[in-house]
Amino acid sequence: RVGPRKTLLATMAGDVVLFTSTGFATNPALLLALRLLVGAFSPLVPALTYIFEVVPTEKASFAATLYSYAVIVGLATGNASVVLYEYLGFQGLGILSGALAVGAFVQASLLLKHTPAAERPKSAGVGKALRSPNFLTQSTTAFCMGFFFLARDSMITVDCAQRFGLSAAQTGAVMLCSPLVFFCATWTVTAVTKRTGLQLAITIGTLANVLCCFIMSLPAAHGSLGGLIIAFVFSNAAFIFQHVPNQVRAKMIGHHQTTNGTGSITGSSRVLWSSGQAVGPAAVLALYAAFGPSAAWMCMGSVHAATLLLYLMLGVNLWRDPWPKAEDAVAVPAAVEVEIAAPAAEVSTSK
Repeated sequence: RVGPRKTLLATMAGDVVLFTSTGFATNPALLLALRLLVGAFSPLVPALTYIFEVVPTEKASFAATLYSYAVIVGLATGNASVVLYEYLGFQGLGILSGALAVGAFVQASLLLKHTPAAERPKSAGVGKALRSPNFLTQSTTAFCMGFFFLARDSMITVDCAQRFGLSAAQTGAVMLCSPLVFFCATWTVTAVTKRTGLQLAITIGTLANVLCCFIMSLPAAHGSLGGLIIAFVFSNAAFIFQHVPNQVRAKMIGHHQTTNGTGSITGSSRVLWSSGQAVGPAAVLALYAAFGPSAAWMCMGSVHAATLLLYLMLGVNLWRDPWPKAEDAVAVPAAVEVEIAAPAAEVSTSK
């Protein structure tokens, strides 16, 4: 109704208040309430919706890659800020996060273009697309990615602090592996999907994470800090092979199966991603507390395996895209002018 630009700015304004307020939380109940509100005001869905609405289809993959790099920078900044915990304290980190949110809000206000409601054409075919096997598998993969990403990071954070006795700064240093691997893997998956299409990379990444999780469920594998870090690095690379092409799949479903319905398809997919983020940490940490790391890793591996099973049940090809490869390859041209401002990613201080 109001367009992705206004929605994005509203969520970012909320982040300014909530990020800063988090630093002044005085008890766990207030902190939990604030973190729930931060999730409700997440700018990730309207940011991706804005990108896919204003960027032409042939440039969507490149835009998604830029978006992923923006998120990587946010992850790196957030994880690096955890190292400052011992110097700034929790309140200082909250104020720092709020300041970064102010900068992102000002940048978005100045650079994002407004599309009047009269210029936004009506959509058609969205309901049918949302019920299609292509979207059901795409959205299930998005749920799996959200589930795995936060569940694994939460468990490794707990592992580093409780089982291996690392300090907050040392744990933050370990978590910096994520953005470093993401940066390299995003560029690699870009080159791979340019030649093979989207689906092959998604399937390879899923199989790799199934293997990684089941191996890590063995006590000999998760019993050492070195093994945990190796699994963290490997699973991050596999995650990027799943997540980046799967984001572009949402754009392609909107383009090929609807009329002007890309925003609705992308938004629905991101809701599933967010739902996975909400469920994953609670489920995996509950298993971790009750049965130990083996059960937690088995749970995450089973979620990945279930997405592959759904592909087979719905008859969706695991290896080839349903669209012409030339259209949906994640290509990075030598010089492309994209009239968007990559959104500043949320900097989380909850770790």
